[in-house]
Amino acid sequence: SISDRMQVLMLDNANAYVAELAVTNGSVSGSDHGGGVAFSSNNGGTMEHCLIAECEGNDAVSVMGTRSYLRRSIIRDNRCSGVKLWEGGKCESCLITENTANYGAGVVMTENSQGAGYLRNCTVIRNHGTSTSGKYSGAGVYCGTTTGSPAKRYVYNCLIAGNTLASEVEDPPPGYPDIQSDPKVMTVDHCYAATEIGEDCVFGVDPRVRANGRIAFGSPCCRKGVYQGWMEGQLDLFGNPRTDEDQGVDIGCCQSQPTGMMLLVR
Repeated sequence: SISDRMQVLMLDNANAYVAELAVTNGSVSGSDHGGGVAFSSNNGGTMEHCLIAECEGNDAVSVMGTRSYLRRSIIRDNRCSGVKLWEGGKCESCLITENTANYGAGVVMTENSQGAGYLRNCTVIRNHGTSTSGKYSGAGVYCGTTTGSPAKRYVYNCLIAGNTLASEVEDPPPGYPDIQSDPKVMTVDHCYAATEIGEDCVFGVDPRVRANGRIAFGSPCCRKGVYQGWMEGQLDLFGNPRTDEDQGVDIGCCQSQPTGMMLLVR
């Protein structure tokens, strides 16, 4: 466990692998990113099965670059955006919850000349946006403004629910208040949100998601995701296979497991 009042960890090697680590109370100031953890854009690395909590700054984890992977981790209780994705960074099978920021309290996805990022099979719940301007509507996931040629942000198989804003937005767009997206620059596919936000998404029903990210038996998110090649050999947040034998995929960070049956013979 690492705890300090400065940026705690920088990953700057494509072969770097960090696992089973708790990062708390990290902080950056000004325009710096990654109060707890920052991935370098050139080299990156992989962080898996970790906890990033109670950090401050623009964001708790800055996942930058095509070689940067944040997997199977919990990002919670940060006093800033939980995750920032840019330049092709990838966040997979993570639980992002109880973070508080002006907007994009769960995830902020922005772009520059190198592209945007990928949010895949994550659960983004119970984050709170404090903005009272009425301009920002994405408390869970926020799609940043675009300059020049729009770079796509990709959101697949994500459960985005129960996020809140300090003030209402006039003429709220689709996905309000969980996600603020623009179809010109963001692809949202096989996800859950309170209102319809993209292709083949689940909306308007109780997702039956628990605080730990698991979905309850009978959740409408069961087997409603889409299989992708990166899932081969990968695990969910709790260490279960990311897909079932028939490549069935749940929406969110956890793959539901079949319930057992006990037969009693007397």
